[in-house]
Amino acid sequence: MSHKEIDSEHQKAGIDKKRRALAKAGISTPVIASLLSRPAFAAQCSGSALASGNLSNPVDLTTCGACLSSQWLKATPTELDLIGIALEDTIDTLFTIPTLTRPTNSVGQPILSGSLGDALKGTIQINSNLGFSNTSGNINGAPNIANARTQLQQAFTVFTAAYLNASHRATQVNFDPTPQDVETSVSDALTLTDSGGSDRINIDSVNTLANTFSTAIGDGGSCSINRTL
Repeated sequence: MSHKEIDSEHQKAGIDKKRRALAKAGISTPVIASLLSRPAFAAQCSGSALASGNLSNPVDLTTCGACLSSQWLKATPTELDLIGIALEDTIDTLFTIPTLTRPTNSVGQPILSGSLGDALKGTIQINSNLGFSNTSGNINGAPNIANARTQLQQAFTVFTAAYLNASHRATQVNFDPTPQDVETSVSDALTLTDSGGSDRINIDSVNTLANTFSTAIGDGGSCSINRTL
């Protein structure tokens, strides 16, 4: 059997599988025929579909959607390989992480550390000597500092997802920021200032950027990567 014949058999099998699934869902035969005749139905956006370059059945680019942090956590290794990363990679693989200049026992230590998986889960480790400020001034008091630390962790779930969306062949189609845009913006938001004897970041700036990227990502309803169950 030739390659063309094999491809044809695979295509027929795929269509038959879709036909059975639609019939099981209670969709009538005429509607099934209409759906199966539409290129967009058979060419849902994915990295592999875009890579195939099938001109007779082009990808419906409107189905290329960005993914949430929770969806990236379930990305298959193949999807992550497309952008050359693994969830076990450290966060400084994607971002330039500032280091502390004070107090003296923390000089040179990164303000946060952990893996990309940690960042996506909201459990990135934050240096205990990092201080925080906002538009009103320095943030002091254990409860307020703890709240700022949690906000920074939550922001990094969004920052990491944004970088991955900007990098992946499928999710980047309708996601405007580039990887460089994301990295530069995050770097700016993490600018340290010396105030009150400690290095501080402005958590308001961090949250503003996180909200911007969260809006760009959307609700994940059209996430274009294959995921594990």
